[in-house]
Amino acid sequence: MLLLGGRIVDLQARRLIFTGGLMLITAASAFNGAARNHTSLIVGRAVQGLGAALLVPAALSLLVTTFPEGRERNLARGAWSAASAAGGSFGLLLGGVLTQTREWRRERHERAARQSASSRPVDAETCTRDAHFGITGIPFK
Repeated sequence: MLLLGGRIVDLQARRLIFTGGLMLITAASAFNGAARNHTSLIVGRAVQGLGAALLVPAALSLLVTTFPEGRERNLARGAWSAASAAGGSFGLLLGGVLTQTREWRRERHERAARQSASSRPVDAETCTRDAHFGITGIPFK
């Protein structure tokens, strides 16, 4: 699915695919929070995977086209790789803890709220001019 997502990003607008993937993951998280049986939860997780297959190649493509070649792009790629590795590792651990210690539906609704709050658009000029990136990847001045 990642290869297909990468090809779609190559053929379509990067930002549109990035936003669409993020919204797909957010909607699937809300759907999972309302799931009443195992089948609907599995379908929701599959839709989240589809959204991630669109989001990841679009994010990397935006990163590569936003930063100029050289040191800045290498630093951005390193930060993106570190955030991806940390998110994958801690996501598995914390996801298990959250679902064991709290009600899993509540965790899904909270994830959907966090994702919709983080989907604010940022223009490329702000990213390259004088913005610094935080741990979340969201630029701040």
